[in-house]
Amino acid sequence: MIARLAGYAVGSLLQFRHVVIVHGAVRGWARIARRAPGAHLVLGNRVRLHRGVTVYLRAPGAIVRVGERTALGRRTEIHADTEVRIGSRCAVSWDVQFVDSDQHNLHGAAAGGVPIRVGDHVWIGQRSLILKGVRIGDGAVVAAGSVVTHDVPARALVAGSPARVIRMGVDWS
Repeated sequence: MIARLAGYAVGSLLQFRHVVIVHGAVRGWARIARRAPGAHLVLGNRVRLHRGVTVYLRAPGAIVRVGERTALGRRTEIHADTEVRIGSRCAVSWDVQFVDSDQHNLHGAAAGGVPIRVGDHVWIGQRSLILKGVRIGDGAVVAAGSVVTHDVPARALVAGSPARVIRMGVDWS
C-alpha cells in the first residue's frame, strides 16, 4: 500500500491509515510505502518534509521516528526493516538515504536489520548514505556524498567513502 501525506497536518495526535502518527504540526509532502503490518512513521512537531521524501516500512513492526523541527530534503529515502530514528532540529539535505538492512541476504551471512540512530541537531549533506547500525552523535556534521558505515561521535565532522572524522568540536547553525 502506498499512502500520501500532503499539505499541513495539525493535531496533538493524528493516525493516518495506521502508518503515520503526527505530533503537533507537520508541513510537507511524503510518500509512504507500507509493506508490513504494524509498521509506523512517527513525526514530531514542526517537521518539514520536502517533495519526494519516501519512507519504506519494509518489515513487520518497522518504525521510523523523526524528531521535532527536523527537515528532510527533496528525494530523501528512508528504508526501515527495524528502526530509523532521526533526532530533533536536524537538517537532512536532498537525496540522502538511510538503509537499516542489507535488503538482500547473502547465503551464510546473518540476515536482518540493525537500527540507525541520528542524534539531535545533526546536519547531513546531500547524497549521503547512512548504513545499518550507525549512530550519529548530537551536533555532528556529515559532509555531502559521504557513506557512513561506522558510528560518528558527537560534534564531529565526517566526510568520504567510507566516512572518516575530519574534525572534532564542530558547531553549525
